[in-house]
Amino acid sequence: CGRREGSVGLTPYPSSFEALTPEWLTSAMRESGSPPAGQVSGLSTERFAEGVGFMGQIAKLKLTFDGAGESTRTDYVIKLPSPYEANRQMCVDYRIYEKEHLFYRELAPKVPVNVPTATVNVFNPEDHSFVLMLEDLAPAVVGDEVGGMPDELIATAVREIARLHARFWESDDLKSLDWVPYLNGPLWRAHKQFWEYGWPVFREFRGDSISPYVLECGDRMVAQVNAMQDLLCEPPCTVFHMDFRLSNMFFGTPAGGPEFTLIDWQPFSRGRGLYDVGYL
Repeated sequence: CGRREGSVGLTPYPSSFEALTPEWLTSAMRESGSPPAGQVSGLSTERFAEGVGFMGQIAKLKLTFDGAGESTRTDYVIKLPSPYEANRQMCVDYRIYEKEHLFYRELAPKVPVNVPTATVNVFNPEDHSFVLMLEDLAPAVVGDEVGGMPDELIATAVREIARLHARFWESDDLKSLDWVPYLNGPLWRAHKQFWEYGWPVFREFRGDSISPYVLECGDRMVAQVNAMQDLLCEPPCTVFHMDFRLSNMFFGTPAGGPEFTLIDWQPFSRGRGLYDVGYL
């Protein structure tokens, strides 16, 4: 896949929330094309979605400004690379941070689905450090992946993902996105290795609770992962989200917020759009 030159004027980027400063954020907002209405004078962070399995650090960010009006946005969500070396290396190998940076820089204006506005979006291609600062979507609420969602909200999600697929469906734009991998390209072929490692572990610890039919399907799947990837890259192809699940969707509430917003644009790829529907 082709590479794109990133933003490096403010490097080194902060690698932790403790390293963020008002001065750095003010400069970063200006470099990203979102000059603040005033100088950032203070900040506070509240971490969430923590854990060793997570692919980055993420926190709610509240800013205060000198010389800004009452209408100035103060609430954001900010993402930094994972502090865990193994996780970070996987994100470098799979170009996770690079792709999300490029999505907000190059593709977000073309996507017909609502996505968060990026106020800071800087990336260093030399070490894959980055800072991504997005609007806080409250009072919209995230989908409930455990408890489930009403049918009408699921219908909304499927309608919206169809709009994304239609936008790039066998289009000239799709063919020019050389930096977006296909599902059967070298980047994702390692899924077979994940299955070969993970499926026996799953069988050992959870096999007793799974029907024989599902166990048989899992056994067959190990050998068929790459063939399925090839099938899912036969035309017609489009851009698909690849992590299309409720915890990456925000829905508006009576208190406000857009009807639907789709987040987490790190793994998106090219292939058949039905991948997203099946994943949901």
